[in-house]
Amino acid sequence: MAAERLRPALRLLSVACAASAHAPAAVRAEAGSTPLFHKGVYDSAAKCARLGWFIRRRQFVKPRSAGADFFAEQGRAFELHVLASADLAPNVVELPAGLSAVEAAAQTRAAMADAVRELCATGDTSAILQPTFVAGPLVARADAIVLAPLDSEAAVSAARAAAVAGDDIALLSAVRWDLLEIKSVLASNACGKAADLAFTLHAAQAAGTRVRDALLYAVNPLYRLGTADTVPLHAAVNLTEQVRQLVSAVLAPDAAAPCDDAPAGGRGATACDANAESDADEPSGAPFVDRSVARLERLTALPEPAGATPFLGCKGCVAESECAGRGVSHPLWELPRIGDKALNALVAASSSLEIAHAHPDDVAGLTLPQARFYRAVLRGDTAPILADAPDDLRRALRAIELPVRYLDFEAAGLLFPPLDGLAPFEPLLTQYSVHTLSAAHVERAPGGLAAALDAACGALARSARGEHEEVDHREYLADATRDWREELLCNLLRDLGEPETAPDVGARARGSIVVYSSYEGTQLQRLAAEFPQLAERTLRVRARLVDLEVVVRKCVSHALFRGRSSLKVALPTLAPHLSDSYARDAIGDGSAAAAAFARLAAGELSDAETAALRAQLLDYCALDTRAMVELHRALLALAEPVEDSSARAGAPRGAPAARVGPAEALGGVADVPPDASAAPIERMLVCDLKAELGLLGERRTGTKAELAARLTVARQRAAVARAL
Repeated sequence: MAAERLRPALRLLSVACAASAHAPAAVRAEAGSTPLFHKGVYDSAAKCARLGWFIRRRQFVKPRSAGADFFAEQGRAFELHVLASADLAPNVVELPAGLSAVEAAAQTRAAMADAVRELCATGDTSAILQPTFVAGPLVARADAIVLAPLDSEAAVSAARAAAVAGDDIALLSAVRWDLLEIKSVLASNACGKAADLAFTLHAAQAAGTRVRDALLYAVNPLYRLGTADTVPLHAAVNLTEQVRQLVSAVLAPDAAAPCDDAPAGGRGATACDANAESDADEPSGAPFVDRSVARLERLTALPEPAGATPFLGCKGCVAESECAGRGVSHPLWELPRIGDKALNALVAASSSLEIAHAHPDDVAGLTLPQARFYRAVLRGDTAPILADAPDDLRRALRAIELPVRYLDFEAAGLLFPPLDGLAPFEPLLTQYSVHTLSAAHVERAPGGLAAALDAACGALARSARGEHEEVDHREYLADATRDWREELLCNLLRDLGEPETAPDVGARARGSIVVYSSYEGTQLQRLAAEFPQLAERTLRVRARLVDLEVVVRKCVSHALFRGRSSLKVALPTLAPHLSDSYARDAIGDGSAAAAAFARLAAGELSDAETAALRAQLLDYCALDTRAMVELHRALLALAEPVEDSSARAGAPRGAPAARVGPAEALGGVADVPPDASAAPIERMLVCDLKAELGLLGERRTGTKAELAARLTVARQRAAVARAL
């Protein structure tokens, strides 16, 4: 069975998990005033010298997530696989772990000299694992170096003479090495890792090592389960030429070519185009930016970091809250999809980085989504939730037909494909959750769809996966010991109400399927191609999808969205009582779910552990579909006309509608203009002035000053009316 053939590979993943959790660091940081300059510091400093300064001193460390840990575990498993199965050399030397950088470099050099003596004595080459190179402030560690055979009589004579004389410097000068990195990326994407090799090669060259080839061991996209004898999981990609160009043009532009002029060859079975554009290269016509190792090392070695210069890279930076974004509630880079040019213009024109402090004249060129978010920030973090496009929101919600099914997929892209015919990392659907609100549920609820959604949310709060009178739930979680793919699809089609034969009724009668992203549609398209006998039914399901994320992105904005519209961003504002459930859940995101399924597939858990992990996976997937029910309810409340808004809360029709903030999940109604304190008139755009005047029934013509004056009077009049 496929699962049985998979066990050895998945066992490597288990070993990698244990190794990453318990193994000591291979190289300790040096004690001293300024830590050494390594690849991570260079990458950070190439983006922002100030960030590089912080990273060099480890003042900011990116928080690890379950997903990041899973990817790291897969990378370690692939490294173990390559080292165990690739024929690197007759002799393999593994250096001890836990050394300081200087100690590791000394051990590396001693092992290299011993390897050359062994070559002179027996003719056998050696591979050294985890070698470290230190050259002044630079430090780099490769996954391996392999001693290249001596290719001339002169080289053999020189090496033997140096070995007899005990001259290690001359001994190492007589030989060349292949530099190896192991990355769990597809070989077709290997060229994107040339920069990693370039830094390591530059440091090795600076430390006196002669390098012949720079090689990357990557994942072979042609590998399939059971083909290891003919098509191995790993493939060696020769990046020597591209790495040489990067070092000479970017990392050390004044240095000589770091690789010998001998033609590249030998180990690398595939070669990347030497003229391929690298991420580190400047685009054509762009001004030159000095990203040399020497310059960035000097900048990050200064006693104090460089001054903060705001740019688009500040968004999501680990140091954002303590650097340019310190003390800023909503920095300018939160504007949705803003580019470098637009952001730089706003930074230059604004007195601060706060979006709310930007002058209306400076934001006149914003796109519609950016302008909506700008207005949301002006309203404030505690302002009621308003629909920016209430008519569009109502139209979108009216298009959702009963019965409404809320669908979520979970998938895993595993390094070791668990089923025949799958490629490494190929997305593989592993589970789904479906909550259904039928016409019968709505009929039983006094008050129509809104009341039915209220009842459904209350029931799901008690048990998202239980049986309810208010909502139905169906789910599926794969059994990794067999091929589950067709069974999953057949069950899915049944649970989504798609008949086996051509339906007598249209898609509207079969109801809408609510999702929150385009992912489900993409996966259904892939499933239709994979199972042609089910393609017609699968594509009919796809045609019934309604993406709530698009509805939120186009119709609703709030300052706390921070310019985004993902489920994990919208939920804390629209349904804050539910967002804490993700934090309490043992599995909190899709990557963690993929990692959990990989542990199930390994087959090394006890029955009790397997049952517990399966329950956690089912709970997480059901939580996502419950979240869609909650968001549907919240959006429906936002779309209600003001005279009907009280009905959703169970108040008598005609009673005053309560206006609450995001903490109460279902704030102010879309048709009600904001309070005067929510959006200062002097900061409003002309289009906003006209829009609010229209809501208040006032004339919308005139200059900006006339519109502002008219709105001031209209707001005062509305405030008096509310007070009465």
